[in-house]
Amino acid sequence: MNDSKDLLQWADEDEPNMRSREQNSGMKNIQNLETVINEGIRVALMEEMPNPSLEVLLNHLGKALHAERTYIFEQNESGGDDNTYEWVADGVEPEKENLQNLPPEVCAGWYQNFNIGRHIVIEELEEIRETSPLQYEILKRQNIRSLVVVPLYDGKKLIGFYGVDNPPVKLFEYATNMLQTAAYFIVSLLKRRNLVRELQKRSYNVLQALSVDYLGIYQVNFDTGECEIYRDSERIEMDWDVHFADGYQPAMEWYISRYVVPHDQDRLRTVTQKDYVLSQLKTKKKFYVRYQVQDNPYGLKHMEMHFSATEKTEEENCAIFAQRDINAVVEQEEKNKSEARKSLEDILEGARTGIWTIELEDGCPPRMYTNRIMRILLGVSNEIEPEECYQHWFKNIEPDYVEMVQEAVQEILENGRSEVTYPWNHPELGKIYIRCGGVLDQTFKKSGACMNGYHQDITEIIVTKKKQEQAIMEL
Repeated sequence: MNDSKDLLQWADEDEPNMRSREQNSGMKNIQNLETVINEGIRVALMEEMPNPSLEVLLNHLGKALHAERTYIFEQNESGGDDNTYEWVADGVEPEKENLQNLPPEVCAGWYQNFNIGRHIVIEELEEIRETSPLQYEILKRQNIRSLVVVPLYDGKKLIGFYGVDNPPVKLFEYATNMLQTAAYFIVSLLKRRNLVRELQKRSYNVLQALSVDYLGIYQVNFDTGECEIYRDSERIEMDWDVHFADGYQPAMEWYISRYVVPHDQDRLRTVTQKDYVLSQLKTKKKFYVRYQVQDNPYGLKHMEMHFSATEKTEEENCAIFAQRDINAVVEQEEKNKSEARKSLEDILEGARTGIWTIELEDGCPPRMYTNRIMRILLGVSNEIEPEECYQHWFKNIEPDYVEMVQEAVQEILENGRSEVTYPWNHPELGKIYIRCGGVLDQTFKKSGACMNGYHQDITEIIVTKKKQEQAIMEL
């Protein structure tokens, strides 16, 4: 009895000590939890951008919980769920790419629990095999045996969830507390990421413009006429800031009428009008127009005006426009064209092929325009007039072949193209053989028709062919 009494007394006396030890243990767990989370947040905040911060935090949580995978799912605009971030332990296959736009019914049961303040703990996957077969199959394919998932709230709005896969069973409660504690920071990073995306989207065209040698960059609200200056230059000679006080259109008219060469003014007025700009930006994100400016102290001549859409274009009729000095660009283009023409002429000269254009304008004599190689093949001077050039070519066609050549011309007019071979009497070389082909010029604006084509001296080919035929006959 005394032993029993002593035992009871010992138990009664030790109960406060046991409670004290449990409280100390609980306090230690809380302190450990805070330490782990604070360390994860500290490391995450060392990253400059939210995406790396989220990835670092998932990495930290996954390792702290000895899990195989940590992840974030966000609800998308169609009502499904996207796996937007993921960390996996060594040897574990990533699943993020396979978990995009999950149908709403997959996680419907989870969201029902989230909406009443609950989280999800699956200690053994087989427990949901009968109650949630669709979700069971998806989790089974990922080799998930257990998981802990908590909701993510932006204020009162449920925006998704995040969790861990296959943590040790003894850490389930610890994992739940850790995830719930870190959820606020996760949401803060997601909101920061969204803000960064919005700023990047809003400023994309400006940032792109700033990376090019634009003289002036401006944003215009076509509804109010208000303009914002991102970059300005005295080389433009106009103080846009002053003239923007009257609105976009008056400022643009001031610029065009005073600084743009006369033959480009009407065209530039048309393409800078509100309706034209907005209609273009509805079908493409940006467009530009080239024009020339009048003589100025800065040597500007060739310019481009660029218009780019912003994220506000559809809602508020806003756009960015910029002015670019393209003197060097045009000079390089002309140089490239000149080199290309020279290279082409060398090729054509080697192939003894000239280029011609024949205009058959109603009420006018036929005209033939030629390049340098064509004039050499015709044996005429560079100063010959187009009408005289045509007559020179036509009258030297071998008489028996005139009708054939005329039929080829008619075929071009009716069918769009033709080719013919005929003898032609060169003023110095005598009879030569010509292969001539042409196409109808669909851009000809005058009354009548125009043809473009080539004129190739194939005398050597014909002579060689005849010699071969003669040799065969002699055999």
